[in-house]
Amino acid sequence: MELSPEQIFIVGLVASLLGTALRLVAAKFGVEIEKGWMTVIVAGVALLLAVLFNLPQLPVYTDPLSYLGAWSALIASYLGAATAIYNIILDKVLDKLSLNIERFGLG
Repeated sequence: MELSPEQIFIVGLVASLLGTALRLVAAKFGVEIEKGWMTVIVAGVALLLAVLFNLPQLPVYTDPLSYLGAWSALIASYLGAATAIYNIILDKVLDKLSLNIERFGLG
């Protein structure tokens, strides 16, 4: 699955909105968002966007191994796209929160 320019624009927009929302939440409650929570939030948003960009077409097979192989390929494509989206979003969110990857412990 390749990301089109429109999808990359949407990812950037979502990343900016997510970064702003996290910054506002951190300022409102006076807390710093931990690495674990940041990873979970960004990974969840990335996986959601990957699925929304390419809604699943459920494979129908009579052979269980073919069925398992088709589902494995489908899941692998979503995880690959989600990884690319995750990297884009994480970079934008950390930039928005004035953090860098080394300080945040991700690099």
